[in-house]
Amino acid sequence: MARGREIMIISVGNVFGIANECFEILNNKHISTGLVSLHTVKPLDTTYLKKIINFTKKIIVIEEHGFTGGALSALLEFCHKENLDQKKIIGFNSPDKFISFVGNQENARKSIGLTAKNIIKKIFDKL
Repeated sequence: MARGREIMIISVGNVFGIANECFEILNNKHISTGLVSLHTVKPLDTTYLKKIINFTKKIIVIEEHGFTGGALSALLEFCHKENLDQKKIIGFNSPDKFISFVGNQENARKSIGLTAKNIIKKIFDKL
């Protein structure tokens, strides 16, 4: 785990490579960025997540899962329950639709915008 004051990237599952690429790009731009792999969604490590949420200005959640039942929704629900700032959380996940073409995982990720290039662009749009 790497800690950053400006941005904390929470990677979920096998998108760690994408999350790490985003981490490196942001740090190369001198933005204090941290990176953590969320090991479970259920149960959530609420003690650790509360520290991250209170310490960091923006939280980026990257997962291949859809919103419903995923890490992003669990984190937002936790923030709501604990009265923590949900507005600092930005999520990148799969849309609730079928991917209807044949290809590899990288092609599927590109088709739904789950790439480091797309994520970084959207992060800068929201900073």
